[in-house]
Amino acid sequence: MSNSGSESDYSDVESIQSDEEEYVEDYKKGGYHPVQLGDRFDNGRYIICRKLGWGHFSTVWLAFDTLQDRHVALKIVKSAHRYTESALEEIKLLESVRSTNSASKGWQHVAQLLNYFWHEGPHGKHACMTFEVLGESLLSLMKRYNYKGIPQPIVKRIAKQVLEGLDYLHRECGIVHTDLKPENVLVWIPDIEEYLRKETADVLRGEYKEQPKSLLENVDTTGMSKNRKKRLKKKLKKQQQQQQSQNEDGVDEIEGKMQQLKVSHKVMSSSVLDFAAIISEKNKEKDAFSDIVVKIADLGEFLFDPRAGSKYNKDDDHLAQILELLRTVPRALTTGGEFSREFFDRSGKLKHIKKLRYRRLRDVLHDTFLVPPEDADAISAFLLPMLEMDITKRASASQMLENEWLKDV
Repeated sequence: MSNSGSESDYSDVESIQSDEEEYVEDYKKGGYHPVQLGDRFDNGRYIICRKLGWGHFSTVWLAFDTLQDRHVALKIVKSAHRYTESALEEIKLLESVRSTNSASKGWQHVAQLLNYFWHEGPHGKHACMTFEVLGESLLSLMKRYNYKGIPQPIVKRIAKQVLEGLDYLHRECGIVHTDLKPENVLVWIPDIEEYLRKETADVLRGEYKEQPKSLLENVDTTGMSKNRKKRLKKKLKKQQQQQQSQNEDGVDEIEGKMQQLKVSHKVMSSSVLDFAAIISEKNKEKDAFSDIVVKIADLGEFLFDPRAGSKYNKDDDHLAQILELLRTVPRALTTGGEFSREFFDRSGKLKHIKKLRYRRLRDVLHDTFLVPPEDADAISAFLLPMLEMDITKRASASQMLENEWLKDV
């Protein structure tokens, strides 16, 4: 998701870099592709400038597109079959997002896939994707404000644009984004290309003297024994000797495989616990929507912070906190769900947590976050429709865009 025209007062670009590095042991057959500054991809079209970040499935790099004369974010997926299949499904969804309706207001608030291709490396064949370069994540923006809360005008603007993006995905593309979190909301920065050109000038001129001779220099070896460091250095040196920056024109192949791939659903998995998830429901648009409220409009804190106890687990506490805030629970949720018996007794009460401390959301905002009473009422009225436990009554993205709290944005 992208947020155009943020009102934040920063002018520099904070790198979308991770605080930790990926496991070097995952640089193996079926794993990550080893990348060096100055490496070229897709028949020389993309030049690697620096690292942006990494995830369990891939690494992401800032690259310069020599054909389009601009920078892109290059995602290189692990080469194992299961990661390739996931990448193909992702590409199919992103292609749908890109082509459905570019005139839609929400289209501009969804990060766009620019290109995709195959890359052959020492660890196998990797699916690669390029995206527009945005800016820092919402999480980084929260850090700028020391987790004390982003100013309300900025929160409103971000919330509205995220809702517009979600509405486009839901209504026009038939896709549900179920992994909304600060790391996945990126803030668009004006003139970012101008900044990136200055930052990557040395690399593009080939003057990257500080290019590491070994991937080991990018790995935190604190605490490693000398023998392990020696083994890693030997392994990575061998990998670099094997590396061949050869590319295959795999566009036709990947498109052909995409046509054969059957996407059984247009939902991306989420680790966020939704109360209604204990029931097997088909209404996925609203089912997966509730996490936006605890991720974006929470003034820098999580609304629910579940923890395991001696007689209950984290999920029990999460459900208890939801009940304390929302009070009433639809009977279908406590008795008719696939997992209802795991958490609730026959009377519809929690099995493992008996004592609840009920509270109103506006009181939490006022007492805990020191939000003025009038603002607490308005924010509460904005959040509660998205927290509705009955998914048939839960507000959709399009309905939330009409909420009074966003009228002045």
